[in-house]
Amino acid sequence: MAAVAGCCAVALCSGNTANLSLGPDRLVAGEAVRIYDDPPRDAYTRPAPADLLPRPPADVQKHLDPDPQQWDNARSIVAVVRARALPVYAAVIAVATALQESLLENLTEAVDCDSLGLFQQRPSTGWGTPEQLTDPVYAAGAFLDALLAHVPNYRSLPLWQAVQAIQASAYPQRYAQWELQAATMVRTILSR
Repeated sequence: MAAVAGCCAVALCSGNTANLSLGPDRLVAGEAVRIYDDPPRDAYTRPAPADLLPRPPADVQKHLDPDPQQWDNARSIVAVVRARALPVYAAVIAVATALQESLLENLTEAVDCDSLGLFQQRPSTGWGTPEQLTDPVYAAGAFLDALLAHVPNYRSLPLWQAVQAIQASAYPQRYAQWELQAATMVRTILSR
């Protein structure tokens, strides 16, 4: 929890203060807080490793050298997460899901029945129209809506478990193999 008082950031003490420049302790609303001389790090422009991946990857990792269109699709996903002011981990979850489902390629022809788009979402199950599902911004928004509605505790879960609650895959662990790739892509996108 953080609040800004004047030009100083106020944050609850987490106990992990070894690398922080701290001012004096204060009591605010009955809680011990510390005044930081510098504002807190911007999670979107300089995400900490723990913001990107709160726990070590759960599986053997795959790697992809994305082409320009795949980068554009990843940028669209990250832009939707950022526009909604969601945690950076939501972007990693969404990009990893799109990597597993489509290798970040916008599937405009149906696969596996009627699955379309970056997330292999199905019109027949209520995700949207074919036109909507092949729009990366709409598809990312629909995925994030489901994440927030069905997995409100996603930040405390391993990536694959959060995704599985939405995608209901026959192979749920496969999402975990894209954690590092997704985190690297999200960090790269946010640093530009």
